[in-house]
Parts: sequence; C-alpha cells; structure tokens
Amino acid sequence: MTSKKPPSKAKKKIEPKNIYEEKIKGFIDATEEQITSLKEKGKHLTEDTKVKYEEQLVNLKVQQEKLSKKLTKISEASEENWEDMKEDMHDGFEHIKEETAKAFEGIKSGFKYLLAKVDKTKK
Repeated sequence: MTSKKPPSKAKKKIEPKNIYEEKIKGFIDATEEQITSLKEKGKHLTEDTKVKYEEQLVNLKVQQEKLSKKLTKISEASEENWEDMKEDMHDGFEHIKEETAKAFEGIKSGFKYLLAKVDKTKK
C-alpha cells in the first residue's frame, strides 16, 4: 500500500515590489485602452444592445478600480510589509486578471456579430 503525500504548497516566485507595481500599472493601462476602444465601437449600437454592452463595460471598470486599490496598497507598503502581503496581492491580481479577461471575452463574443456589422457600416 502506497501512502499519498499531501500536495506541497510551493512558494510562488513573485517579483520585487517595484517591478510588481509596474506590472499592475501596465495591466491597468492596457485595460483602459481596451475599454476606450470598446466604448468607441459601442457608440454605434442600438439602444437596447448599448445598455447591455455598457453594463459589461461597467463591470470592467469595477475590476480595474479593484486593481487600482491593490496598487495603492502595494505602493504604500514598506518593503517589509510587501514581503508579508505579496502572495495575497499576487493571488488577488491573478483573480482580477481572470475576471477582466472573462468580461472582455463576454463582450467580444456576445457582441461579435453586432460589432462586425458596425465595422462594416463604418467602411
């Protein structure tokens, strides 16, 4: 009979505080660019569709604001505190990245047909 070892909790390799801050800032900036682009495309949708579309954009902004709050906490943390909090922050950042990706994918797939029509009418 073989005994199973419990899964080990390996420490994640997380960048130093300043690099991690830049990583989050870059993600926030990229998200803002995508939101701006989607807003521009959404201007040409019908009112019914625009409401649903804008609800999804609000969801993206909420995720972005959560990330901005995390960035503020990181920025205000001392190096010693960063060591204590970095795994939780990393897990939170990864979760927000996943939620943001899901929201973008939902907008893109849910409105792909409509956006294609908008793009065709603009040409």
